[in-house]
Amino acid sequence: MDKNQIKNDFSSLLKNYYHQRHEVITKEESVAKVKEINLLETARTYTPDNIIKGLGTLQLTFADTLTQWSKKLQDESEKRSQIEEAIEIEKKRLKNLHQVKLAADALYL
Repeated sequence: MDKNQIKNDFSSLLKNYYHQRHEVITKEESVAKVKEINLLETARTYTPDNIIKGLGTLQLTFADTLTQWSKKLQDESEKRSQIEEAIEIEKKRLKNLHQVKLAADALYL
C-alpha cells in the first residue's frame, strides 16, 4: 500500500463515519443504543470478586433450598406412613366390627 491508497481509504472511512453520524436514527435504534450503553455500564461494574461472591451466595441458597425441600419431602413421607398405618388399624377395627356383627346376628337367631 502506498501513501495515496492509505489517504483514499482513510478518506472513505471518514466519509462513512460522518454519513452514519448524520443519518436519521429511528426510535427503535435509539432505544437499542440506550440499552447497549446501559448494558456496557452494568458490565463494567462486574468484577471477578463480585462474580465469585455471587456464585458462592447462589450455591449457599441452592443448598439451603435443597435442604428445605428434603425436609418437606421427609415430612410428607412420614405423613404417608402414618396414614398407611392408620388405614391398617381401621381395617383391623372394621374386621373386628364385622366379627362382632356376625356374633350378634348368630346370638339373635
